[in-house]
Amino acid sequence: MTPDPVRVALVAHSRLEVDALGEALSALGTVEVVGRATSAADGLALVHAVRPDVVVADLSPDDEASLDLARLALATQTDLGVVLIAEPGHRLATAEAIAMGVRGWVHSDDSLASLVVAIEGVACGELRLPSDVLSLAVSPPPDVAREDAHLLIDHLTRRQTDVLRCLVGGCSRSETALMLSMSTHTVRTHVAAILRRLRVHSTLEAVVIARRAGLPGRSHETDAPSKSVEALSP
Repeated sequence: MTPDPVRVALVAHSRLEVDALGEALSALGTVEVVGRATSAADGLALVHAVRPDVVVADLSPDDEASLDLARLALATQTDLGVVLIAEPGHRLATAEAIAMGVRGWVHSDDSLASLVVAIEGVACGELRLPSDVLSLAVSPPPDVAREDAHLLIDHLTRRQTDVLRCLVGGCSRSETALMLSMSTHTVRTHVAAILRRLRVHSTLEAVVIARRAGLPGRSHETDAPSKSVEALSP
């Protein structure tokens, strides 16, 4: 059975941009664009009216508008997925955005395919953040020193460490399963064990500790046999 398309509401700062993005996404068939808006206020009204699965917001000229839209929309619909689009290197308040529940992020120069991957991942409850955004968004907990982080990581099994490296590299559960030749169920089991051993409550916190310990990330990009292989967006 073909899965239902993800219902997406688009918010951008110009009608030309939101219409172009809407037409491009609609042509793919896996995404159903259920509404378009050109301001945060209209975007919030759209969320109330159509209750989409995911909101894609490209309001990069106005950080506060993007954050206000995400905050109010998530307060209205707790199961809503939010994907923000920003210029590369743009320092939107990433930590605040993630803390309020934003799970997806793409750069404005990323491919349409990367945006679709983020939309579909967020719709499934996954965190879809590029590694550079993750680095800006998180800072190690002050009570976890580098030496403590190393000790916590040392308590992981080899396979748990492999899974954590994939999370650090920005891989989804399904991508991790493919790279490590295991089922997604096994990946979820390992992730649960990792959270227990690191004494944290989310994969984001686990990634923070791994980065503090200097654990290298693993992804399709780092495992690529040559630079000619097209990198996949995390």
